[in-house]
Parts: sequence; structure tokens; C-alpha cells
Amino acid sequence: MAYRHVMMCQIDKLEFAENDRRNNKMWPKTEKKPILPYLFLAFSIAWCAEALLIVGEHIGLLTGTLGTVAFYIIFLLGAALAPMYAVFILLKKRKMIRGVKDFCGLIFKVDDVLKRLLSQFFSYWPFSR
Repeated sequence: MAYRHVMMCQIDKLEFAENDRRNNKMWPKTEKKPILPYLFLAFSIAWCAEALLIVGEHIGLLTGTLGTVAFYIIFLLGAALAPMYAVFILLKKRKMIRGVKDFCGLIFKVDDVLKRLLSQFFSYWPFSR
């Protein structure tokens, strides 16, 4: 009996996930998903960041301690986050979001991202008890 209950719960979770995939709020079914513009933007942003890194290394600007820090900042904010920038640009271009706050709300599925992050941070704060 307990096994049947567990299996029914698993089936309910699968049906919920399938319905969530069908009711995709980011790109409605009536609209074609912009795969090619997304790929073009993501690769363009990443390649520009990589080109900046290559030129910086070649010239010698990204050497030493400060250069290494600058290298990783450019790499993380440029090449690593390029897919996120591409999605933001496409959503903004199609007027599906108004700004960064709407984008973060869409990604994290909360209304007020800053309030949520601060509440999570202070709930684990050691001096709050």
C-alpha cells in the first residue's frame, strides 16, 4: 500500500513537471522560439570576451596578480555569463521584461529578489539568535 502511494506521488510530480514544460511562460507556444538569435548572441558575447582576454594576454596587460584578477573577472562576467546576457537581450527586445528586476524575478521565480536574498542571508547569520 505504501509503495502504491509513493508511486502515485511520483506520477503526480512527473505530470506537474510535464504541465510546467507545456505551459512555458518564457516563450509562448504561439511564438517561434528564437534559437538562432540566441546562439548568435551567446557566441558573439563569449567570443568578444575571449578576444579581449587574448589581446590582453598578448599585450601584457593581464599579467601579474592584478592581471590575473582582471583575467578572471573578464572571463566570469564575459564568457561564462554570455548565455544569460543573450536571454536577457532577447527578452528585452521582444518586450517580455522591463528590466533586470523582471529578469531576476523570472529566473528565480520570486517577486522581490533583493528582499529574498537578504532574508536568506540574515536567516543564517550567526548573531541573529
